[in-house]
Amino acid sequence: MSIIKLCIYAASLLLPIIGISQNITDCRKIVDLTVKSINSKSSNDLQNYLSDDFKIVDREGIVARTILKQLIAQLDDKIISYEESKQVNDEEGLVLSYDFIYEQKGSQETKFTFSAENKLKAVELFKMFVKTMNLEDTQVIKNTANQIDIPFRRMGNLIVVDVQVDGVNRNFLLDTGSPKVILNAQYFQSDPDTNQTKIISSIKGVNGSTSGLDLFHVDKLDFQGIRMDNQEILTLDLSNLEEHGNMEIYGLIGYELLKEYDLVFDYKNQILTLLNPAYFDEYELSHLNKINPTIIKLNIETHIPVLSAIISGTEHSFGLDSGAEVNLIDDHLYFNLIDQLSNIGVDTLSGAGKGYKIVKEAQLNSMKIGGRDLNDMNTVFSDITHINNSYKLKIDGILGYELFSQQLTVLSYNRKELRLY
Repeated sequence: MSIIKLCIYAASLLLPIIGISQNITDCRKIVDLTVKSINSKSSNDLQNYLSDDFKIVDREGIVARTILKQLIAQLDDKIISYEESKQVNDEEGLVLSYDFIYEQKGSQETKFTFSAENKLKAVELFKMFVKTMNLEDTQVIKNTANQIDIPFRRMGNLIVVDVQVDGVNRNFLLDTGSPKVILNAQYFQSDPDTNQTKIISSIKGVNGSTSGLDLFHVDKLDFQGIRMDNQEILTLDLSNLEEHGNMEIYGLIGYELLKEYDLVFDYKNQILTLLNPAYFDEYELSHLNKINPTIIKLNIETHIPVLSAIISGTEHSFGLDSGAEVNLIDDHLYFNLIDQLSNIGVDTLSGAGKGYKIVKEAQLNSMKIGGRDLNDMNTVFSDITHINNSYKLKIDGILGYELFSQQLTVLSYNRKELRLY
């Protein structure tokens, strides 16, 4: 072999080595950023340095990114010091081991694995396990009665109903905007284990992401004969709702328990009626036969019914949510609708998760739905991008109490319609 050919051959062998060379300084900067992210409870900057196949607790890719985001957001601890203990190159890439000292957890061995492009490929912060739940995981036993009349109480503009949890009557909010039944973590907690951290995906509320979800085993949850037996049910800290209403609230009754029924909202008599959809015509004839309703067609998107409404001659799209005490409209429409607003001011907006937001409030003078005029509706304006993104919606706002309470209202998931009597 000639010297020239030998040099070319040698250079070709070096190329892949050069291509995968790692910059340990850059990798250490990502470790520093991880510490900063944990201490600030935000992983937004760190997300830019994760590889496409990033892994954490046996999850990969987008799911792993979500888990990391939720872990950092809900981890109630801080790193007070950290020191590198080992460097290893294996088939996965460069592995840097550290000793992280937390205020509460104390010393925790932590491993970072980096790709050839100096991206964070995997991280082992401490002992963790992941709980997952999908809508299809729920097993609901229906009450087969044609008509279930449920007296309710009000906490502000929210509906409070009785639910039996393991044989004990508890106050629950009826919240069609919640995709699932949720228990208040104030009263339902798994046995704490300070050496482990539970991770579970988040839901979206009016204030944005709601993290810190967990699962709690219930032997029997009974809502007027609609049951969930021997199941894991989501928990979330709902203490801010209790502060708002000065009442103990043990959870939310969500879409998964209601979707098989027609819901009749009668705020005047404080009765919620659940109907077998096949029985509705008979019920309407015997109870509502003297009234011609306004019938509005709905699109059911994920668990949210969506309708069209006209404000100042312009059509807008709104989701329906019995857990909304006032109208919520995206703040980018505020100046477009200002001619229809009165009593303008500011208020605080709260949701299922912790925290409050200062928002614009006003009275919406007129809205037309299905040809019917609805007047003087209390409304707040806030960014709802997170709701649209989370549930893949394209809505301009949410309607709840201000719509449902103005008349007897029937929401039918089965027929995909809203009836106003």
